[in-house]
Amino acid sequence: QVINYGPRLSQDMTGQLFNSMVSVRDKRTNVGPHLGLGLFIARLIAEFHGGIISAENLIEDEGVCFSITI
Repeated sequence: QVINYGPRLSQDMTGQLFNSMVSVRDKRTNVGPHLGLGLFIARLIAEFHGGIISAENLIEDEGVCFSITI
């Protein structure tokens, strides 16, 4: 597990988090984060070894917990 104490994930971002080169932008303002290749590659490696990768917002704190299960 890895815990990131940055901003929580929005629902829009959660569904696309492990895809390649995703841009999650607000339709009104055209502002938002870009997701690169890192989490996509992590997903491919986990799946190659028969595992899964997941991310969920922390319940009590600001942040996200990333987990890889093999």
